[in-house]
Amino acid sequence: MYKKITISNRELFFTYHAKTSISDYVNHLVKLCDSTDFLILREKDLSLEDYTALADSVIKRCENKKAQVILHSFIDSCYKLNCRRIHLPLPIFTKNRALLNNFETVGVSVHSVNEAVYANDNNASYIIYSHIFQTDCKKNVPPKGLSNLEEVCNSVKIPVYALGGINDENELSVIAAGASGVCRMSDYMKC
Repeated sequence: MYKKITISNRELFFTYHAKTSISDYVNHLVKLCDSTDFLILREKDLSLEDYTALADSVIKRCENKKAQVILHSFIDSCYKLNCRRIHLPLPIFTKNRALLNNFETVGVSVHSVNEAVYANDNNASYIIYSHIFQTDCKKNVPPKGLSNLEEVCNSVKIPVYALGGINDENELSVIAAGASGVCRMSDYMKC
């Protein structure tokens, strides 16, 4: 069985769900924690204080849910909240590797085989490779496609989770290419 990962995006949520509140958004994320394996809280545009407050609320509300909450980018929030699960863009991972020794899970976003191998060789727990299919988030950027995903999967020993344009119709093709799981942002922010 493969993993299903929610990547949060409150701007998308509020676009799809007009006249809702931050409380509605947190409720939505908590509900998603019943049906997915991981929730990556990716609100990297927030201030450290606002992100930490949101993360604290989500972690507490999802404590007894199926999904593990993984914080994104804010290493200081992890320390403050005693959360030892983080996902990082590759440049932040590279710059802060020495700070990550006490983390149980360290995920890294990558966009090439070389980046995937670097993350693998530097003790990342998993990688997210993107974007696989055409997506509104990257309208003018060609997708990587399934053959590149397969090459990445064959180049590393850690789990590879695929992101970008994944939906019910193409999800299994991503798994057939070797991915250990699928990430969704837009789809999960709509439902």
